[in-house]
Amino acid sequence: MTTALHLPVTPGDRLQIQCRGMDARINTRVIGVDPGQYVIAALPPYDQIEPGCDPRVVGMRLIVRYIHEGVAYGFESVVTGYLVSPARLLFLSYPHHVANHELRSHPRIECILPADLALCSQLLEGVVTNLSRDGCAMMLENLTDENLRLAAGESARVNLQLPGEERFIPIEGKIRSIRPEERGMLFGIQFMLSPASRRSLYAYLLTVGALPEHREFSTLLGRHLLWLAQVSAFAEGKLTDPPVGISAPNCLFGQWLEGEAAVRYAGMPQLAALQAAHAELHRKLAGAVKNPGAGKITPDAVEPLTALLVELVIAIEGEE
Repeated sequence: MTTALHLPVTPGDRLQIQCRGMDARINTRVIGVDPGQYVIAALPPYDQIEPGCDPRVVGMRLIVRYIHEGVAYGFESVVTGYLVSPARLLFLSYPHHVANHELRSHPRIECILPADLALCSQLLEGVVTNLSRDGCAMMLENLTDENLRLAAGESARVNLQLPGEERFIPIEGKIRSIRPEERGMLFGIQFMLSPASRRSLYAYLLTVGALPEHREFSTLLGRHLLWLAQVSAFAEGKLTDPPVGISAPNCLFGQWLEGEAAVRYAGMPQLAALQAAHAELHRKLAGAVKNPGAGKITPDAVEPLTALLVELVIAIEGEE
């Protein structure tokens, strides 16, 4: 038995239907899906049906387009039937292939992060389910205020708690979409970052590799976090052999800082500060290996390096 193609779509998503060979387009919405069989849409009112593009014609070939979670999708389909009672429904053949295109300028990462949403003089508890530098999706359960369901376009503030942080970071934004889900209402929020919120958010996104154009920074930061964990384990007696390659001259990041980066970012004060913080981190790592009993090295030892990487990233983007 062949498994049906997964179609990323949610009831309520808006569809645009175009008859093959014609410019006319009809707007409707998704009612449901029977995987491998049908896509069920609302049958548009008669006054919205364009001449020559009547979706009630069984066998009519269509191009169907829609946007779901920041990605544009499109597929070819055929009208297989329709109903006018008890509800106006249009049945479309299930696609064999779906084309997609990422509309967001920066991809989002899946996550589960505690957050509050300050909206329309209310503070609502929720969970951020995906995140990028541009915005997030936030799930609000048990939403009872019907007025909030019409809040698209309103200004809002997300108070976001990032991993390892006790405090919540306030991020201003705008509500761009609101969609009912099984668990509640999913709000799409576009960020308007202040300098402080940008620094906090970028530090987290760099750590998890969610700034693709700065992936080399994330890779090198991850290597230092690994070294930090290994040195800490050695100092506590959990590793019998010290980690190798932790001297600054052997570090690929150090070689990059003194070579390619020194040329590419020449004259940037952030680079000089980053070079100094990197050397200091390796001094601490080497000291902890040489004298394990001198004191425990903690994860916050890498925070100056992370903070200065963020400053360099922001400076780089400011020049683009």
